Amino acid sequence: MATGVAMPPVAAGAAVRTGTVSSTAATGTIKDVRHVVVLTQENRSFDHYFGRLKGVHPNAYRATVPWQYTVDAGGTATDFFSIGTGNGDGQYDLTITGPNRFLRRFTGDATAAGKSCEVAACYVNAPDTGKPALWFTFTNTSASAVTFTVTSGRYRGDGPWTYTVPAGGSKEDYCNAVALAEGWYDFTIRIGGDTSWSRRYTGHIETGAASVSG
Repeated sequence: MATGVAMPPVAAGAAVRTGTVSSTAATGTIKDVRHVVVLTQENRSFDHYFGRLKGVHPNAYRATVPWQYTVDAGGTATDFFSIGTGNGDGQYDLTITGPNRFLRRFTGDATAAGKSCEVAACYVNAPDTGKPALWFTFTNTSASAVTFTVTSGRYRGDGPWTYTVPAGGSKEDYCNAVALAEGWYDFTIRIGGDTSWSRRYTGHIETGAASVSG
């Protein structure tokens, strides 16, 4: 990883956020849902890249039937995943898969400390190499500092990297995946104080040039 600098918010496939929908009495309708996970998928490719998306896979807490989406070139798809009563009671474990080993996995508990933490990923050129890199933005909306730890599962032999984000703050950093690993990456991010919370990002940054299998 490298020291982060300001960068534009270009999407790298998927983001997740958790929220709470209040309810005062059971009605047997959508009004009873207290927690949801909102998934946003963007397609910045030149064609229907996510037309081959295998879908969003619930790994636990509900039926494990994948939800499939086709996202037009330059388009965005948004959906929600109920994690209310009977569907995890605040807990979630979701995997999004796509072509070329694209994978995003989100685990956590909307009633635990991690509800105030999030990570966003995107592809932007690195300031030192000028080549596409994987950028992370770590956000902490809680009332105290949180430490994010990034570990590499493959393609990198160094790390882990830690980032202490102050209350109400954020930090950015990037990995030179193209310059160091032919575009391949596999990172898992965890936070201190909540063992249920994790984010995993794997895939390949396409540059149009010849590459190698990951």
